[in-house]
Amino acid sequence: MAPSPPSPSPSRPVATTRTRRPRSTTTTRSDTRTAPGSVKDSWTIEYDNIVPDVALNKILDDTYKTKTPDASFYVGLITGPGAAGCAAGDTMASHPGWTENVVYSDATRPAWTPGAVSGKSVSNSASPAQFNINGTATVGGAFLISGAAGSANTKAGSSGTPRSCGPFSTGDKAVTNGGTLTVTITATAS
Repeated sequence: MAPSPPSPSPSRPVATTRTRRPRSTTTTRSDTRTAPGSVKDSWTIEYDNIVPDVALNKILDDTYKTKTPDASFYVGLITGPGAAGCAAGDTMASHPGWTENVVYSDATRPAWTPGAVSGKSVSNSASPAQFNINGTATVGGAFLISGAAGSANTKAGSSGTPRSCGPFSTGDKAVTNGGTLTVTITATAS
């Protein structure tokens, strides 16, 4: 006769909670102007991003352990083609599937300034990050990074925590000298 399975111990309750992976959606708008007030080319794209493992670990650490979240967030551009190479294992020091695009005149990566958190989402739609394009380039996507000013906002820098990364859903886009590219990023927990 087989022994009966042990009965649950009332003194050792077991609880397992599984949290779904957060997601981030980016809306990018570009206006290329040939003269003040005129728009030569304009496009808007919305696409989902990957949230790298290092960002998930940072969220858990900030929320449950150290309770010291990064105070500053910045937006960067990805050179196309190749933004589809965003991966869960990416860090700012190592992201072999993509390279940062720095063809803009701003001295640093622009700040991501989020509004109020509502409906499990937060966005910088009231204050989009703006890039002043100063050359001809192909942009394949965008990323969000957190960390200290002076390191995480450094163009092509390797410090900071990448919070999201993603390619444009409609493919790479050309930008030209004198244009502006604005990026809105919405982070959603679901």
